[in-house]
Amino acid sequence: MKKRVAIFLCFFCLLLSGCQSKPTKPEVWSRLETGTFGKQLEKRMLRMFNLDGELYFDTGLVSKTEARCGTLDRKLRKKAELGEVPKRSGTANFECDGCQIVTKITCEVPIDGEWVIFKKFENLAGETKNMTGFPCCFYIKGRMNNAEIDSELAVLTDDPLITFSDIFEPMLSSQYLPDAPKKAVSFDFVQSGDPWGISCSVKNLTNQGMTFLIEQFGGKYDGELQTSGWYQIFKQEDETWIPVETKPLINLVWNSVAYRIPKHDITEIEIQWKWLYGELPPGNYRLDKKIMDFRDSGDFNEEIYSVYFTIE
Repeated sequence: MKKRVAIFLCFFCLLLSGCQSKPTKPEVWSRLETGTFGKQLEKRMLRMFNLDGELYFDTGLVSKTEARCGTLDRKLRKKAELGEVPKRSGTANFECDGCQIVTKITCEVPIDGEWVIFKKFENLAGETKNMTGFPCCFYIKGRMNNAEIDSELAVLTDDPLITFSDIFEPMLSSQYLPDAPKKAVSFDFVQSGDPWGISCSVKNLTNQGMTFLIEQFGGKYDGELQTSGWYQIFKQEDETWIPVETKPLINLVWNSVAYRIPKHDITEIEIQWKWLYGELPPGNYRLDKKIMDFRDSGDFNEEIYSVYFTIE
């Protein structure tokens, strides 16, 4: 069974002087630029807006929802130029009237007769607020060396000349000395790169349990995404992942409850494993959880997704 590992990244956007005002399309800045860590395929200034200190960026996706209330939940005003990070709540760097709040991570904005999906910006550390310290924002598309798929990034930065390769260099290169200057950058994936648009993460971690987060955005599937109560924990021993032993005399029967994973949203599942594994001692762990594309009884595809965590 194929395993997919959730990858968490954050996105950095750069302020650029001399941006065009009232553009009908985000301007394309550069293409086909090859660097040490990958090839940049596209770079353009990014549409963004600010709600209550949280930034939302244009994903390029258009909502297919037909029946909707035409009333806007929040008003927006253009107070920054395209490519500039909007600093104040209720402001945008493009012409718009406002937005509808749709899920925990998305808002939709009427633009040229379509409802464009904007996604909440989340940096590598999982933070969504106070990301306005960067002057500029870009959409950058590229492909890492030896990667099978392209990466699409929402990027915040202080360097208007930043490239796809520059973004990954501080993380992947040993060239930097500890005191060497680094370009200020923060980034988020426009989409996870997973075929079903799934990425998984953890919060509220203790040695007895966690909150397991399933974010769905983009991707393609045929039925409805679901998960069950099942999970399994492994501990890292050298380079090997060993299943954690369950408590003796446990008659393990998993419930048959199916948890629906809604589109373009975050599903939170509370997992308390003390009854099954006890309190986990310090170490590096992996938790596996099954997610299925459910079409009908007996008609589904299933994949295992993993999150990694450390008990100190």
